Amino acid sequence: MTGIDSSTSNEAALIQASYLIGKKVTYTNDAGEEETASVSTVAIQNGSLVFTLDNGKKAASGQLTKIAN
Repeated sequence: MTGIDSSTSNEAALIQASYLIGKKVTYTNDAGEEETASVSTVAIQNGSLVFTLDNGKKAASGQLTKIAN
């Protein structure tokens, strides 16, 4: 997967994002620091993709900076 196209429907974006479940991601937390965790679930909240991570935190798609296996 090369990216998540935000111009698609919510359903299509959710399906695309579901491929990240189990993947390790690096994201910027609310303090502006980078953290790494694996994606546990993906949801759409208030029209935006939200990733629940295995460390119990949540990240919006715009906070993701890196995706690894």
